[in-house]
Amino acid sequence: TLEFARRSLPSHLDAPARAVTIEEIINVVLEQVPDVRVSDLLSSKRTKSIAKPRQVAMYLARKLTAHSLAEIGGYFGGRDHTTVLYAIDRIGEALKGDLALRSQVDRHCRALTGNRS
Repeated sequence: TLEFARRSLPSHLDAPARAVTIEEIINVVLEQVPDVRVSDLLSSKRTKSIAKPRQVAMYLARKLTAHSLAEIGGYFGGRDHTTVLYAIDRIGEALKGDLALRSQVDRHCRALTGNRS
């Protein structure tokens, strides 16, 4: 019954879902790379030190927000949706074999969603 569910799961039912923003994602990602600025992430620069955090941020934006690929691309310096898709695929593949990257992305997700598990 509904009453049984309310008693069993009070914290889950009472807590409103909080939407994660792209700005929050960028701030969390940049905490790990202090030599990169927000303006670098949104710029057209393609150096590895900037491209990788940008790709991680795009991956997290797709995973944690309801924004479309075009909206995410627009936020990241007007990039095309195919560029965002490439970044998502690239990080998704890298996560399969790179334990350090997987750990970093998991940390970012926990920081953004408040899930400490």
